[in-house]
Amino acid sequence: MKLLRRGNSGDSVLQLQKQLQILGLYSGKTDGLFGRMTERAVKAFQIQNALLADGIAGPQTRSAIDRSVVANNAESTKNPQKINDTWERFQEFIRVMKTPVRYGPGRGMFHENQWVVTWGAIALGKKDWPVLPGKTRGPSLHCSSLTNFLLGYLLNYNDNWTHSGNRPLLEELCVCDSKLHEQPRGGGARWRGYGECMMRLASDGDTQERIKHRLAKPGKYLDAHEIWDRQEELETFNFFSQSSKKNGRWNLDHHTGAIIVDKESKQLFRLAADGYRTKNSPRSYSATSVSYKSLKHDWPQNDVEKIYQIFKLCPQNAPAFAAQASPATISVEP
Repeated sequence: MKLLRRGNSGDSVLQLQKQLQILGLYSGKTDGLFGRMTERAVKAFQIQNALLADGIAGPQTRSAIDRSVVANNAESTKNPQKINDTWERFQEFIRVMKTPVRYGPGRGMFHENQWVVTWGAIALGKKDWPVLPGKTRGPSLHCSSLTNFLLGYLLNYNDNWTHSGNRPLLEELCVCDSKLHEQPRGGGARWRGYGECMMRLASDGDTQERIKHRLAKPGKYLDAHEIWDRQEELETFNFFSQSSKKNGRWNLDHHTGAIIVDKESKQLFRLAADGYRTKNSPRSYSATSVSYKSLKHDWPQNDVEKIYQIFKLCPQNAPAFAAQASPATISVEP
């Protein structure tokens, strides 16, 4: 089996590009030219499959790609229904968020065949949650409950959705499958992941050349410059965990949200529940409105130190129970 690397061209490269496209890793031109985007896609596949991430499609990598494509095609045959309405459903989601939904202890719930944002934690009717002086209560979410709620809503998990899924790290949600998993950090909660529908965007090394972050694993994290440069490789919905710095110390995966790509306008948007909870008694929430804003060309310059994990959403790979569900409406607790 021929070794394929950057600079090669021909039918073998064309076939490789089509296979990587099927796997959701390549969104460039299928032109038979092994360029930088093809190399990045090969690296991403290698990282996801614990292979040497050198961007060269040798016999081991190409055999693994062949097996992955066969498995992907078998899954598509088993589950032919595709979710084609995610963009329209997202527009409804944003309309509801502008109620506004605030940063607080609330959760998303699937209740009586409807997706609902609650005011407070765990259940409907918990309206007396603590806010900072002068702040207004209302339906609320914090960052991880927002991302889990959006994923479940877009993928039609409906009755199979688990609101306790806001408790694992975003990486766990995006890597683990849709079977029920036990919460490892206590509480006995059970949750479902979205691993069948998620694809990690692996760094091609540009970030590591710019940021020598002592905690960042090579290939796993990207900075804003690399995300911006590679926006053609993003899907419509991309979920991130973001580093933050507090008291001089970095937490690599502290904050979560979504980067949305409007494929028509080619604009990038950031959706997140940005806010905070005070540590001193009484512990109160900032009640900041959920943010949905356009990312401008100066975003990378204004965000130079932070690094991200990026997981791309591929809704066509949704589990059978999700793909066969009828889309439900979304609202907030009055």
